[in-house]
Amino acid sequence: MVALGYRFANFGRHRNGSQESEPVFTESIDFHLFNIGVKYQLFRFLRTGLDVPIGTLNVVPLGQEEQVISGLGDVSLDVFTTTDWFFSDAENWPSLSIEAQLILPTAASQRTEELPGTPPNLIALGYGAFGSRLRLQASQDLFDKLTIFGNVQWATPWQSNDNGLDFGSVVRAGVGIETAPIKEWLAGTEIYFEHRGTTRDETLGELLNSGGQLGVLKGYVSYALAPHLSLGIDGNLPLYYDVNGQQIVQSWGVGLSLGGTFLAKEKVHKPISVDPTGHDHNEASHLEHDKHVNQGGVESTLVSSELKAVAASDKRFGQREPLSGLKSVQEFRNGGESFRLEEAFVPGKWVVLDFWAEWCAPCIDVSLMLTRKAGSHPDLIIKKVEVPSFDTEVAKEHLSNVNGLPLVWLMDPKGKLVKKFEAVDLVTLEEQLDSILNK
Repeated sequence: MVALGYRFANFGRHRNGSQESEPVFTESIDFHLFNIGVKYQLFRFLRTGLDVPIGTLNVVPLGQEEQVISGLGDVSLDVFTTTDWFFSDAENWPSLSIEAQLILPTAASQRTEELPGTPPNLIALGYGAFGSRLRLQASQDLFDKLTIFGNVQWATPWQSNDNGLDFGSVVRAGVGIETAPIKEWLAGTEIYFEHRGTTRDETLGELLNSGGQLGVLKGYVSYALAPHLSLGIDGNLPLYYDVNGQQIVQSWGVGLSLGGTFLAKEKVHKPISVDPTGHDHNEASHLEHDKHVNQGGVESTLVSSELKAVAASDKRFGQREPLSGLKSVQEFRNGGESFRLEEAFVPGKWVVLDFWAEWCAPCIDVSLMLTRKAGSHPDLIIKKVEVPSFDTEVAKEHLSNVNGLPLVWLMDPKGKLVKKFEAVDLVTLEEQLDSILNK
């Protein structure tokens, strides 16, 4: 999956503690960030990614000409996993996810021209040092189209950057709600609170006018332009600041994002012929910003950013399904073991045979959609059939004329195989299933 994003944020508010104050050295800062993110599904429960941000800071000092810095931000490598697949037999179990990032020392920074009566200033587009970020999130379906979620996040640099500054750790906790009110639309809102550690200078020590606490309200909306493409917009509005000393803080921010899923060739035997898109939920492209002024007058700015893979479209497309497991979802055959069709028959029940493999990224989205479908159709049973390769017995016996995975078979309550779904996108698959099941 590839995601492109743009974010703008304005920093024009001045705080001394929690109170409004007059500008000290800088009138305002405008921040522009362009980001490209690439995600790759290694296994059904493990995804890796690379995020490359490129940004520009436009700094307007009091009584001076605008100064600009442009360059790379904090490039990061990440891994993401979820417990959904480990609790497939647990009813109403929350979805739990973990994301870990390695931050690379790529962020640009420079000393600006001296302002009257102060030492040089440092402006930066990120930590500029090796660091890490860990994010934990839990979510739970309340109703068919309503989900609540909560998350915690911790980020820290491991060392000082080339300018001798260690920007300190950031701890964040948030709660929110998400809904898919109509087809192809997803909307959500979140409020989070954040604590920022103080910045340390290798020469001057702790910068007293750095760090603090803030509370932010953010919202996002996304729309599925096509089964493989989604567009998102988000915004955030800081509601509360309590900073250490005198700082300039964010006034508001807005972001746009475009995400698409592209299918890689299957590496075992046959090409994957279907790509039922599953986009990542947009975490609103967080922007982090601090203004630090120590008592000796050294002024510095840190802007670090993260743009997650973009824009969930609608729960029809299988993004971040919080409710992953029901007792009506069964592991029918594993390891390529074959079966006789009558063994899958359940009297009085519709049975879906879901053929999947760990190397098949689209299978994840199909399985999530089927799991959710089983929750809304009490007469539907999902039976999962693992196909490790096309040399296995189940593939030789049942899939000799199949071009790739995912593959779904539907059996009626009398045991008759009524439909084989091959090479259809996720939306079409769900619509055709609904048309049959709802008759």
